[in-house]
Amino acid sequence: MQTSNSLRQALKLQRAVLEDKISLLSSLSQSQYVAQNSSIGGASVGQHIRHSLFHTTVALDLLGNVNTNPTSNPTGDYDTRPRSDLIETSLPSALNHCRSLLSTLSSYLTSPPLSIPSTSPCTVSFLTSPSTSTSFPSTVSREIQFAAHHTTHHLASINTALNSSGLKTPKNLGKALSTKTHDRVKFIYHSAWFCPFAHRATIALSHHSESVDYTWVESLGWEQRDNDDDKTGTGKEWWYHWKNPDLLRVNEAGMVPTLVEDLGGGVEGRVVTESLICTDFIDNVVREREGEDIEGRYLLPHGDPYEMARCRVWSDKVAKELCSPYYSLLVKKEREERVEAYENIKAGIARFSRELERTGGKLFLEDDQLSVVDIALFPWAWRYYVFKHYRGEEFDVSRDSMPTDEHRPFFDWLEHVTELPKVKKTLPDKDRYLVHIGKYADGSARSKVAEAVRRGVAAHEYDDEIDKH
Repeated sequence: MQTSNSLRQALKLQRAVLEDKISLLSSLSQSQYVAQNSSIGGASVGQHIRHSLFHTTVALDLLGNVNTNPTSNPTGDYDTRPRSDLIETSLPSALNHCRSLLSTLSSYLTSPPLSIPSTSPCTVSFLTSPSTSTSFPSTVSREIQFAAHHTTHHLASINTALNSSGLKTPKNLGKALSTKTHDRVKFIYHSAWFCPFAHRATIALSHHSESVDYTWVESLGWEQRDNDDDKTGTGKEWWYHWKNPDLLRVNEAGMVPTLVEDLGGGVEGRVVTESLICTDFIDNVVREREGEDIEGRYLLPHGDPYEMARCRVWSDKVAKELCSPYYSLLVKKEREERVEAYENIKAGIARFSRELERTGGKLFLEDDQLSVVDIALFPWAWRYYVFKHYRGEEFDVSRDSMPTDEHRPFFDWLEHVTELPKVKKTLPDKDRYLVHIGKYADGSARSKVAEAVRRGVAAHEYDDEIDKH
């Protein structure tokens, strides 16, 4: 029997609460930890931490007992807890205990999975009068959920105390999950399943899925019609971009991605366009809601102006050197032009590989932090597989065709990003995309990007008026 869903969800919630505690405690000094605060009845942060950690310890001990002996029906006593111990009076001790509990809890969520049903019984006891302890039947999953819920209220009190003392705390500290859900950023997202530009925003939305809600509106399509002007030079029908009227209403250029503020009740707010800007915007709006980056989950290194600048430079660099040539290789008709585009991609891969080696990690930034640079490049890098299919072995972009050390970091990076869970879920079907991109490969596509490449400029240099079709 696998771990029940309710138990897994309770464990995940408890893990998130412990991570909140660790983030909070890591930001405090010893004096701030033990200081008595009148706004919470003269108690200290340490007293609230000690009290709530005791409940967490009891709940996890119940789980440990059932895991060892499934028929044990263990008992947990919530009222015989220690007071004025090291967890209450020593910040390092409290941090160490939090990390120990987090390690124990995390082990239950990794393989091999627990074989504990959600109905695994336990008994808990409370003082119901000064001299009477009363026992109540319960379940292990319920007690883990209770401990997390209980802790949230203590974190709310701590948040009030620290804020009243003029101390800055994580923005959502002590907020109930229902409140966080209600406060999530909401968008109407005009996109297209096949578009790599939109794919950038899709990855950013997926990365921040715990903080953002959006309604996907498929807003670009293809319709077949007569090729009256023979501009494609194919002598056959070409494909015309259909644009959703709702997209055109909010973005007259009709380009994706387009994010529209969803104010609820069918009311739309402000609009954000352009893929690189949308990616930055999503990260910034989440940071504005969630607060400072404690977990290293933001796409921009907000605390380091130099790294921010490096990210801006390289987002633009990969867009020009590794994304735009993708269309040149597909749309250009002359072999010499295709070879030039291919060589530009090879050179760009080598340059990007050298930059990756600066961090020594698997991603553009240190500490394996997904960034706007990774997202700027990935949608095209993942689609490079189409070259071999439509242009032959000569134009293949893979480890086999580029086996040298100067290209290896790029392919390591590509494989790593592809397997990131929040990236992997955004990938289109390869065969379906291969059919779609054939419109570019046979020269029949009529989009602004294709028109720009035909008139001899790079894809990123398209003009909304000149390349209108």
